[in-house]
Amino acid sequence: MAFSFFRFQHHGYNIILPCIVLSSFELLVVMLRTVLLVCSIPLALACPFASRGTKIPPGHPDWRRLVLSTGAAPDNTVPDIAGGLFVIPGGGITVERFANKTTADYLDEMAKASVKNGSGPLCYWSWQSLPPPVGFGDGSEEEWGSRGSYDFARMEKTRNGSVEAIRDLCTYAVARLQAKVDPVDHSGVNVFAGVSEGTEFASYLCKQGLHRDKTEHPERCAPGAPIYNQTWGIRWPMSVTIWKFDGTNLNEVVDVMKKWRNNPNQHLLNIMSPGPAPAPGDDPVPIPQGAGSDGGSIPHEGTGWGEGGAVVGKALPCDAIPDRYKYQKPFPQDSSPFPQSSKTYLDEALEYWSNAVGVPMPEAPRGNCCFEVSSCTTASNTHCPLIPQTKPCQDQDICIGACKGTWCPDNPSVGNFA
Repeated sequence: MAFSFFRFQHHGYNIILPCIVLSSFELLVVMLRTVLLVCSIPLALACPFASRGTKIPPGHPDWRRLVLSTGAAPDNTVPDIAGGLFVIPGGGITVERFANKTTADYLDEMAKASVKNGSGPLCYWSWQSLPPPVGFGDGSEEEWGSRGSYDFARMEKTRNGSVEAIRDLCTYAVARLQAKVDPVDHSGVNVFAGVSEGTEFASYLCKQGLHRDKTEHPERCAPGAPIYNQTWGIRWPMSVTIWKFDGTNLNEVVDVMKKWRNNPNQHLLNIMSPGPAPAPGDDPVPIPQGAGSDGGSIPHEGTGWGEGGAVVGKALPCDAIPDRYKYQKPFPQDSSPFPQSSKTYLDEALEYWSNAVGVPMPEAPRGNCCFEVSSCTTASNTHCPLIPQTKPCQDQDICIGACKGTWCPDNPSVGNFA
């Protein structure tokens, strides 16, 4: 069975469906569920633009590919055993989380409480995955495939230059952020910065001899090196950072974070790298060299990496985190500031993080986004569909904003969103 997909707006919310247009809201809900069950084509929830019905900015990856993908990549978040993990919304900790407050605002409030009760400052410890383009594993073209099946060589034929670009962008990004870490006086808001190319991609780089610094770091790819057996919790390229909140430095954290993300000589190049370059022509975009960066370039059409990724974090008492993971001198991707052990350095860090209990992040009030209702008292499952296509609307501000719905808090007639 083949489908042609049709994009339209229903009640102000962008809907992607096979080429059948239904006017009845009840039939629309049935159709959405049918598409989900038969075609398994949920919205690309990892993309804040494609999933929320907002305008796609220039240079953003093709929304059609995003919508037709499976959404979240497998292994896009690291495992959490002890609890306390929270997901960071698109745009980072300085964009609104809920109730007109950012994640940074809540971390600041949590840090104030932690200092007051004697536990000291809190460290926001994040893990951000960067999956490769979808469709080059052992599954369909809308899947990444099973662990170990991704074919980077085949992907490179359609995304020429992206393998070296991701390698060099990881080097560039981590060098810039590690430069903000103070290994001598342990001052400032940046406590840690590290990066792995991920179990699958790093192994590929090793086997192909593609690391620029392989002579300086022969231990990384030596036979039996731990990178080949790194856990699948770090399957894809992974950026790892720790930021300190002491209850008084919110403005400093936000200022450093925003400058880091928006500066062309800092992290903006990485943020923009998945999509086409804004400049005309087809020349590659150069990656600045020096200060720990090996240079390189980004294909003009972009790398295509990052779709289906995620950022998760925990708030942990800074004093409880082992010194091994704080204020280290700069170290390259998939290496360690310490003598190599049987595990990779970031695998060790993940094991600690996963088993550490995080301070709970405040949760948004529970409720449902409902459509075509004059009052929440008349809302039912029909008006408040809890299906993957409406998941982006299950946030009060997004519901009443981009989705043009009605927010009904704690609606007893609607079950929990699955």
